[in-house]
Amino acid sequence: MRKITHLVKIGNINIGGNNPVVVQSMTDTDTSDINKTVTQIEELYNAGSEIIRVTVNNAESAKAIKPIKNILEDKNINVPIVGDFHFIGHNLLKNIPDCAEALDKYRINPGNLGLGNRKDDNFKTFIDIAKDLDKPIRIGVNAGSLENRIHKINHFGDMEINFLIIAWRGFSGNKGKPSEKGLYIDANSAIKWLKKLGLNERDIILYGESLGTGVATEIAQSNNYAGLVLETPFTSMIQAAKNFYPYIPVSLLLKDKYDNQKKIKNINIPVLVMHGEVDQIVPFWMGKKIYEIANQPKYSHFTKYDDHMMEYDEKLLFALKKFVESLN
Repeated sequence: MRKITHLVKIGNINIGGNNPVVVQSMTDTDTSDINKTVTQIEELYNAGSEIIRVTVNNAESAKAIKPIKNILEDKNINVPIVGDFHFIGHNLLKNIPDCAEALDKYRINPGNLGLGNRKDDNFKTFIDIAKDLDKPIRIGVNAGSLENRIHKINHFGDMEINFLIIAWRGFSGNKGKPSEKGLYIDANSAIKWLKKLGLNERDIILYGESLGTGVATEIAQSNNYAGLVLETPFTSMIQAAKNFYPYIPVSLLLKDKYDNQKKIKNINIPVLVMHGEVDQIVPFWMGKKIYEIANQPKYSHFTKYDDHMMEYDEKLLFALKKFVESLN
């Protein structure tokens, strides 16, 4: 039975309540390039997108929002535009009021707003502006911030494991926009940095969580590493999208593929797959399938009650420790 949620109005579109699911897409243009951004929005709109998100990561892109909306109105394209803000969004909304007024919704990631009191102050700026202009806000936690990984780092230290945890471009203070190719470059750069410190690839365990499983699986195909840990892995980005939008031609619309189920067959180093049965973001069957088609030696830690962010309890830590010990 469908859960009745709170109704939210985004421009001329209602979501939540008893309203049908709507399709949202995101541009991959430099938003400050007004003509390219308008063209892509028009293409997405004609393909069936009902809400469209654009990156607003600097003053130039913020100043472009109102002209973009004006051109769309002249073309009779009445589609809500969502601003995806990164690290200075609170300042952009405050200093460029045309942007704040023209956008139909704000999307923010609290992990990108700073730490401690500064984070609270910046977040309050967002809330105050949204309230004054009657704009909805999406809290896009998406498990993408380093802050959400502190508890894991502490446990790695307890197991006497040295670790390097990296934040992708576009997350946790890093500039740029995430893309499949870009994230592969970021991961390889981290590996090169470790090798410059004198580490051998055979001493490195790759660990990917959620979207990171796509990156870790890509890198692991060289089979030069000690092992691979996949937490809440998906089979492919296309299948993950189809799970939410079964009637949309996502294979044609998705630029990033992350074909884990194809790449896992090329990996011959030890693999540990961890997943919870009540994961609401990546279905459990995907993690189970990745485990089933993985080559030996392989290990699993499947739980009944974990959602997408798995709990680092004694059982999970035991599974991790046992896996690491098996590599020695």
